[in-house]
Amino acid sequence: MTERNNVEGVVVASHCTNSDGDIGGVDDANIYQPSRNLIVNNKVAKEEIDPSLHHINDWDCPTNYQCRYSDAAFAEMESGVSMDLGEIAKPEGVREIDVDPAGTTFDITGEASSLKPGDDVYYIGATRGWRTAEVSDDCTYYTVKYRERIICVGAAIIGDGGPSPASGDSGGPVLAPDGGDDVELLGTIFARSGSTVFYFSRIGYIYLELGSSATWDVCTSGC
Repeated sequence: MTERNNVEGVVVASHCTNSDGDIGGVDDANIYQPSRNLIVNNKVAKEEIDPSLHHINDWDCPTNYQCRYSDAAFAEMESGVSMDLGEIAKPEGVREIDVDPAGTTFDITGEASSLKPGDDVYYIGATRGWRTAEVSDDCTYYTVKYRERIICVGAAIIGDGGPSPASGDSGGPVLAPDGGDDVELLGTIFARSGSTVFYFSRIGYIYLELGSSATWDVCTSGC
């Protein structure tokens, strides 16, 4: 959950906002939580900002390639839907999904402006739950489709003995432990490679692409 220019919303994976899994371009997608339900209205937000892929003058975006710096989109929260800034649901243990007792959270103390290979990170996914990993690259690229890339993304290797992210984990927060239940926000997960590697959009590039001049807030204090 976040605020952009005092508008409450949520950052989601761009490839989750259309049925083809394409990145970029506003499709007016409706966001549901926890999932779409034809009987109960679970709609919580609507996609508002999702820049199109374009050529970027960077060595990781070769001639004739279309690129972005993140796989992220901003969706504005529906009227009447409540949100909590500065907190991430904390599963009861590593490789667990259930939050017990209910309401247990990680507290976001800030956004990490830098990271390096070897740094410890967490991610929280809807499918795999709480996972631990180690950064393997702080600025690499991920080829989405032929001549389409997300550049200067982070990569990490799962370190808790379990499998890599699964469908449903995209858009989950990637966090740097900061002592106890405190964490710093690094970005959002969007892809995997093989059985243990995953890729994440870095928070600074998410802000850049979804509005570098906008005022952002993901925390209630400490940021």
